[in-house]
Amino acid sequence: YHDLFDRLLDSVLLLDTESFTILDMNEASERILGAEFKALEGRTVLDFLDPSDRSESEKSLRIARRRHHPKVFEARWFSEGREQKRVLEFLACVLKLQSGDEVIQLIARDVTPLREAEARAARYLQELKEVNTRLQSLSVTDELTGLFNVRHFRREIAKEQERGERYGQPYALVFI
Repeated sequence: YHDLFDRLLDSVLLLDTESFTILDMNEASERILGAEFKALEGRTVLDFLDPSDRSESEKSLRIARRRHHPKVFEARWFSEGREQKRVLEFLACVLKLQSGDEVIQLIARDVTPLREAEARAARYLQELKEVNTRLQSLSVTDELTGLFNVRHFRREIAKEQERGERYGQPYALVFI
């Protein structure tokens, strides 16, 4: 396990099952979390999470501890020296050590770029919808007068023709 622990590219923290205090972490954690083990050792993992994420994160850790199966959750991690918070996806599960003691193994993966890309994509999609709405409006109105154009007229007359045929009702068209 120690060999795997040290070689993993994802951050792995070992936490006390009761207080969620950081007991150990691998080298990848220092890179991903932006802090050395000495700065984190003995402190609860919740200290480094965004205040708005702490309650749900603590609940997820308690569930992982109690149910003895992995629990996945996200939280924003803040470390001194970094100007922005990183969005981390955590996988928490109980790990039984050779001594018989249990710890919570917390695997953290930085999903900040993914979440930022999703936010950009959502913004782009919203902008695209707005542009398409504007294009739709431009396609059926006269640019100079703002009145409906022939394209709109043909579409509406086709709807009325279908409606008349469907209900077997005559209809009239009046040009002024």
